[in-house]
Amino acid sequence: MFLDRSMEECFFCGREGRLGDGLVLKGRFICGCCERRLVHTGCDSRFYLYYVKRLKNIWRCAGA
Repeated sequence: MFLDRSMEECFFCGREGRLGDGLVLKGRFICGCCERRLVHTGCDSRFYLYYVKRLKNIWRCAGA
């Protein structure tokens, strides 16, 4: 079976996306949609704490 290495699973939402349509942080892919939400989410948003927790998980990942 052929694996398309240009597709990755988003660390935040779990959807597959192309590597060029997002960013990679410590080896973890964040899709373009989540990247935009992350950048534009204010600290008063209900999603703010979710993104903070997920980012902390990225920084804590061993071997990344």
